[in-house]
Amino acid sequence: MIKLAHAHGTILDALNRLNIIAAAALGAFFFLGLVMVGLAGDVVSWLESNRYLPLMFSYLMMAIAFLSSGSRDPNQYHWFEKVFVALVMGFMLLFAWPAFVAEMMVYAPVSQVLVLGLMAIATAILAR
Repeated sequence: MIKLAHAHGTILDALNRLNIIAAAALGAFFFLGLVMVGLAGDVVSWLESNRYLPLMFSYLMMAIAFLSSGSRDPNQYHWFEKVFVALVMGFMLLFAWPAFVAEMMVYAPVSQVLVLGLMAIATAILAR
């Protein structure tokens, strides 16, 4: 019987050992694989069919980034970082509301780039 090296660790132990560069490369490989085989459009359509799916997956990825970081203790974060992440997560929730999205599209693509930048900064704070 083959014994895995980390078979007795907890989920938090596994997340703590997560290599963020390898995880990003795997995510990019998976996305590019979807494009290569022609399934990217189907996946995007499926995600767009329910506005809460991308939100839930985004929150899940933020949680994984936080749990895999070296600073999982909220006390290690500055109060401004906590407020910023909470505000961005609340702002992300607004994107599940179609009227808000329609209002933001008036300022597209500037609003889209700004929101994506805020989301990236918030996730980078959680991943540090």
